[in-house]
Amino acid sequence: MKFSADPESRKTVGRLLFKVGVCFAVALFDGRPFLLSLASWLALAGLITAVFAVLRRERFLIGAYSQWIEVVCLMGLSIFSYLNSIPA
Repeated sequence: MKFSADPESRKTVGRLLFKVGVCFAVALFDGRPFLLSLASWLALAGLITAVFAVLRRERFLIGAYSQWIEVVCLMGLSIFSYLNSIPA
């Protein structure tokens, strides 16, 4: 299956995957439990991305990915990781 999108959307998806990979790698070496650490690093990456989106005056684009979609994905992954870190 080929991913057909405009170049800006491809850059956004690439940045998202890179940030998730970096957060995953940093969380492996953190002293806290992995999922809790991953949740905090993903949230931090989401907050930093949101600040840059505001500074760049990025808009929500229909039919294309923007930095705001990246923020939503990072925060969603962060919440998911945090909820899975809570013992049952």
